[in-house]
Amino acid sequence: VIEARDLEASQSALNDISQGFAQTIYADLAGLKVSRLAYEEGNVDVAVKNLRRIFSDGLSLDTKALAGLRLAAILIDQNEADEALNILNELKGGAYSMLVSDLQADALFTKGELKEAISSLDIALEKTENSSAWRSIIEMKRDSLESQR
Repeated sequence: VIEARDLEASQSALNDISQGFAQTIYADLAGLKVSRLAYEEGNVDVAVKNLRRIFSDGLSLDTKALAGLRLAAILIDQNEADEALNILNELKGGAYSMLVSDLQADALFTKGELKEAISSLDIALEKTENSSAWRSIIEMKRDSLESQR
């Protein structure tokens, strides 16, 4: 259903999966896929609703973290930086700490907190391997913010 890009049918299938397999990770994984489709189709409300459910009630720490990262990114785009920062603060540490710091920088920049955004990018750089392709993106973002000081 998702491959057909049918959001209504995908959301209906997600509801069925969530009811029939509520105590499995399948509902969370399906929710992540439907959220992505909803966002790509311009239905941000559906994406946010599904991501909030996974972030709050998900069974796996990884799916909860992915939902939180995606939710925070959407909230930043919607100028809801404070709420995004609250979500990101719950995700500190762990395997996604570099991404958390990077998104925190985006949220802080949105709020006009340039110095704090640069500090967040410094933390992201500390947590990023030198060989990571992501490192150059973070460095460019940091250089751009530094030039605005």
